[in-house]
Amino acid sequence: MISVGLSSLTKYSEFKIYPNPNNGNFTIEIIESREEISLEIYNQVGQIMYKKELNHSSNQINLNVANGVYLIKVLNRENIYNQRIIVNR
Repeated sequence: MISVGLSSLTKYSEFKIYPNPNNGNFTIEIIESREEISLEIYNQVGQIMYKKELNHSSNQINLNVANGVYLIKVLNRENIYNQRIIVNR
């Protein structure tokens, strides 16, 4: 059980999102970008709001969405990393 928790913490170190909370404009920094990485952003009911292939270590994202909590998924060939952001305009 403890190893699962530590594994989850390690996954979050693969990318950084800042600022969070934000106004819909934020940066996703990929720590290791040796392979194809894609970004998906979902609202609270599971609808996809944004999708993009990430090619750089630092990516500027500009969302035009309502205030709320959104799920960020960063996907590579082997893993899916999740993090939530808060949009507050």
